[in-house]
Amino acid sequence: MNQSPKSSKKWVECGCFKRPWGIKGQILVFWNSGICPVKVNGGEVYIHEPERGYIPLIILNQRINDKKNVLSIKGIDTPEQVSFLINKKIYITEDNLGDLQADEYYCYQILGLKVKTVSDEYIGTVVKIFSTGSNDIYEVAKEDGKTVLIPAIKSVIKKVDVKAGILIIEPIEGMEL
Repeated sequence: MNQSPKSSKKWVECGCFKRPWGIKGQILVFWNSGICPVKVNGGEVYIHEPERGYIPLIILNQRINDKKNVLSIKGIDTPEQVSFLINKKIYITEDNLGDLQADEYYCYQILGLKVKTVSDEYIGTVVKIFSTGSNDIYEVAKEDGKTVLIPAIKSVIKKVDVKAGILIIEPIEGMEL
């Protein structure tokens, strides 16, 4: 496998390899968004190794088996060959991300945002995102070490300013900040 050329590309974590699947070198994958972010049958994803940089992997096939994503990767044909990928994070370049509608954001854009109320009270920083099916939940770490859960719904999230690094919320009744 060849190392990708050094560049000023922005790398986005999009999933994680889990464990070998079957006897033909396939591997179970967890995608952050639930779906493969690149074209199957020739699309590239990357792993990062500190000593070698970003290493491309070509996806040959993906199948969904009981809601589990299973990949076949070019050049990998046995469980022993695929074992080096176990628990490695999967990356793509930011310019390979699909376009979003207005008021839609990728998880990596929300993580790290500073959260304030509409009355300019500082709450904390978004550290985790949970998907519940109907809406996401943002886990916000406060300065005192405690966390707050914020539902990502229009009645609560009033403004997202990725460039400024700010998320403005309007707390709803019963929300403990």
